[in-house]
Amino acid sequence: MKIKRFIAAASVAALAATGVVVSALPAGADLGGAVLVTCTDASTGTVIGSAKLSPGITSFNQKNTISSTLNVGGCVTDEAALDEIAEGSKFGVTKTQAAGRPATTGGEVKAKFTSYGDCLGIVVPDPDVSGEYPATAGTVQVKWDSKLKTDVFAVLNTSIAASINGLVTKGMGVGGEFSSSVGFSPAAADNNGFVNCALGIDPAAVGKYLDVVTPSSLSITLPDPTP
Repeated sequence: MKIKRFIAAASVAALAATGVVVSALPAGADLGGAVLVTCTDASTGTVIGSAKLSPGITSFNQKNTISSTLNVGGCVTDEAALDEIAEGSKFGVTKTQAAGRPATTGGEVKAKFTSYGDCLGIVVPDPDVSGEYPATAGTVQVKWDSKLKTDVFAVLNTSIAASINGLVTKGMGVGGEFSSSVGFSPAAADNNGFVNCALGIDPAAVGKYLDVVTPSSLSITLPDPTP
């Protein structure tokens, strides 16, 4: 099955359909288009977390829930921009640097998505093209080491790597565009379920775990101001 790719615009449309309203930047803020935070790890093959699939990938196509928790570091944050939006607690930033806000250099990321696929590929089909499955989306929450939080409504595209694009609905960067990418590798703890299934070694094999590996990236770009 051909993998269908979603972009952040799909998240915006989905949010509109669910009635979720995302706040604009504070009055007087001139931050539209600014990259609020970016985290990058250019190393290759470093395990930064794991992903669990339930009930698991098998030789036949079925629905799975993918959940993952991982840590990100090496983040560069526009602290001046955070200072500028610190006046409104609804933006998740209640202190300026001068008032004692810690620097944001990393954090814990929790993600949960629904997907379809078999051991040859995890697929999120585009219902507008295939008509085969309903559109699915998921959520991401980042708990930053500065005690700030970011909640995201997002869509997932994945094969041997995963890209997540979405809209920040709450907390630091609200209204901004969220983008992230990581690599996948079959986890040893899964007893080679993915490999055995994909190669036809064991038609009954079930793949339930994947290592999440580098290279990885994460960024939040603030929204352009409303004309």
